[in-house]
Amino acid sequence: MSSAAQRDFLPRHSGQPSARAAWTDPATVAADFYRRVTATCEQAWVRPRHAGYIGFQGASSAAVRTALAGETDHREALDRMRTLYRTSRTPKERHT
Repeated sequence: MSSAAQRDFLPRHSGQPSARAAWTDPATVAADFYRRVTATCEQAWVRPRHAGYIGFQGASSAAVRTALAGETDHREALDRMRTLYRTSRTPKERHT
């Protein structure tokens, strides 16, 4: 996208610019917001990138929902999530 779209169009339409230059440009719509959250974003933990993570995230979210709804015990949900995480990784990834 053009720098103009990054600075103006996306923020005006509840979008988030992907270009760092748009986050640091004072001309960007909502520049104060981006300036204030940049440090947090730069220090944030990024989700794992192993191949099975998206499937794990969906299935573990379901386990959390059932526990919060009182349909399962929280210990059961945690055990389910641990199993899901272990099986979401390839044998090589399990050792890293």
